[in-house]
Amino acid sequence: MNDTLWSHYAHWQSLLLSSRRMTDASWGFEDALDYLAEQLVKNASTTPDDLELKLRRIVSAGASRERSRRAIRRRLTPNKRQRKALIWRQLAAKQRADAILATLPERDTKLLLGRAEGYRYSDLAAQLGRSAESLRVQFRRLCVSLRAKNA
Repeated sequence: MNDTLWSHYAHWQSLLLSSRRMTDASWGFEDALDYLAEQLVKNASTTPDDLELKLRRIVSAGASRERSRRAIRRRLTPNKRQRKALIWRQLAAKQRADAILATLPERDTKLLLGRAEGYRYSDLAAQLGRSAESLRVQFRRLCVSLRAKNA
């Protein structure tokens, strides 16, 4: 049986190597090779016809899964024009944030930046020498004030 598994392995590997680039089917071939490797390790016994049918199903399922993944990536990944627009929006947002921070007192800036970096009020209170509750109130009031100014 190992000879049959090895011959199938060689066949699917040659199919994979014959391709000049990775395609959907290539990912299916990879899955088939993984399956064959598992069967070799397990010393499993399967008839050649059953094995061939199983391998074809694995290749088909692997190719289909890769097509689905590609469609999802295409939907979620912005194209070149969208990436440029996103970069410009991010740059404009950073410039607006820098301009706002420049107008604030140092203690408010430290509080805002600390919260933006994910610090808890208790951590910031230890750094700034104030109570966590007073920082929470100050932060809330600061956010309300900034929303009103920049709305």
